[in-house]
Amino acid sequence: MPGPWPSDHSGSGAWALSWPRYRSRSAAAPPAAGVIRRRHVNRAELIEHYRTGIADLADALAGITDEELDRPQEGGEWTARQIVHHLADGEAMSFTRLRRLVADDQPVIQGYDEPVFAQRLHYERPIDTSLAVVAAVRASSLELMGVMTPEDWAKVGTHSEHPRYSVDLWLEIYAGHVHDHADQIRRARAAARV
Repeated sequence: MPGPWPSDHSGSGAWALSWPRYRSRSAAAPPAAGVIRRRHVNRAELIEHYRTGIADLADALAGITDEELDRPQEGGEWTARQIVHHLADGEAMSFTRLRRLVADDQPVIQGYDEPVFAQRLHYERPIDTSLAVVAAVRASSLELMGVMTPEDWAKVGTHSEHPRYSVDLWLEIYAGHVHDHADQIRRARAAARV
């Protein structure tokens, strides 16, 4: 699937894998940990922020080289390549979570071990397919959100890391996830130019 990102990032440069300290500052972290930054006050703003995530990621990756994709970051944070694959895995999880929340009664949403995914799912591979996953999942979830009823929005389940996991909480978490990681990529690229 073509997208608004650079193509042919097939380099396999060396990369150091360790759980990024960034996680503790991310909007993707569990809200119970107090890390959600309330940048938006209503659902419409959150949906718009969610919608613009893929364009923000494309902007952060514009002109990126394989060397930049694989450059180890200070403090053990993920490389840009690892971030893209993490986003694809996170979006795949978000796709299932939203659908389970809307379709199932009182679903139990399972968390996943992000560092293990990064290690075992070979985050050194090319990024084009993962970028396509992020774009496709976001487009599909936006389409679903566009037809959801008030009853759908009121649905609640539980999460292995939260006692109460609602559709609105799902949106609050994922609206900023891609933006936060796009900013992380920008910071890494800027630091490398200094």
